[in-house]
Amino acid sequence: MPPGCLRPPPWSCSGRFGRRDCRHGSSCAHYQRARWPLRARATKRVDNFGGPVLIFSDELPVGISYPEGLAHSSVVSAYERNAEARAACIEHYKPLCRVCGIDFGVTYGEVGSGFIHVHHRVRIATIAKVYNVNPVNDLVPVCPNCHAMLHRRDPPYSVD
Repeated sequence: MPPGCLRPPPWSCSGRFGRRDCRHGSSCAHYQRARWPLRARATKRVDNFGGPVLIFSDELPVGISYPEGLAHSSVVSAYERNAEARAACIEHYKPLCRVCGIDFGVTYGEVGSGFIHVHHRVRIATIAKVYNVNPVNDLVPVCPNCHAMLHRRDPPYSVD
């Protein structure tokens, strides 16, 4: 708790509106940390007329839950990647993102050293057969964020 605040922190507040029912007062650091950052977290919902409605997380009615973690089975085609080709690509280009230039070893220290994703310039799924990959011409190291952005459309964006 902040100095001088004798009330429990807002996440333990119970009331009809949860955190909104917290009565710490606007000068309390707990109140400011708990109340205002929540306004930025909004969820789009659909009203009874089919239109979108913006609901802020501190305005959710009591009793609504959002279950996660339900197990389900799915069948997918997975294409094997060659670990030696990946290593040869990283050895040639070094573990640096070819899009944004991040080096996880510099940014995160030892835990990030050598960490990088490897992007196929031509999607394996489009080739749909076994082929010999060239680690320099067919593969390129990219960070996870850039890799995700490359695949935001179909066909994926080019690194070049």
